[in-house]
Amino acid sequence: MRTLILPSLAFAASLAAPAQAQDASWGLAGVSIEDYRTDAVECATQAYYTDLSQTEDAEVFRRATSRLEALEGTAGTGDAAGGAFAGGIDSLTLQRAQQEAQIVESTRADRRFRDLREILQDELEACLIERGYRQFALTAEQREALEDLDRGSDARRTYLHSLASDSAVLDAQPFVSD
Repeated sequence: MRTLILPSLAFAASLAAPAQAQDASWGLAGVSIEDYRTDAVECATQAYYTDLSQTEDAEVFRRATSRLEALEGTAGTGDAAGGAFAGGIDSLTLQRAQQEAQIVESTRADRRFRDLREILQDELEACLIERGYRQFALTAEQREALEDLDRGSDARRTYLHSLASDSAVLDAQPFVSD
């Protein structure tokens, strides 16, 4: 069965982290590395479990899926006029393929995924703010240092924590937004 399925929360949540360039980070003066990591995991988990099912974007995906399923239910066994050609496809199959493409295109999936990503990002940020974190701008030097560290590595997490927990860094660098 060919259907357009609402993206899984895991996929959508995975989009939340890289949604923003590494021009900023989140900090809380004096936070221990254990609390820093725990807060990050708990807030990411909260965002992960955000219910997206009642959003307009989810409704668009549901309608498209229903339309695709209905279209698939009309699949025939060949060209009613006997016009199938050797090694090719019949006109009904071609027409269905065009209709499927139109349905998929009409969802504007890129925009829908961006909207869902923003909802998850907002949830993540709200959680961090609730715990006392503030988003601060990284300097050019700090961004360059991050480029040398692999995403997801302990070295990168340790470096970010060293910035995020240092009150001197937080006092010297502007906060992004509240």
